[in-house]
Amino acid sequence: MAEFNTLKEIVEQLKDCGYECEAGPLVNNVAFQKLAELAGVAAESGEEIYYVR
Repeated sequence: MAEFNTLKEIVEQLKDCGYECEAGPLVNNVAFQKLAELAGVAAESGEEIYYVR
């Protein structure tokens, strides 16, 4: 199992995996975008932004 030491490393790994669900790509989720911002990672999004409740 990979070991992560910082929030930035975790966010970068999640971003790079290209995760998608029925709502769309993870990088389009505003919560993930905020998390990436706080971690100092540029989270390029696709066309749409979606919210998860």
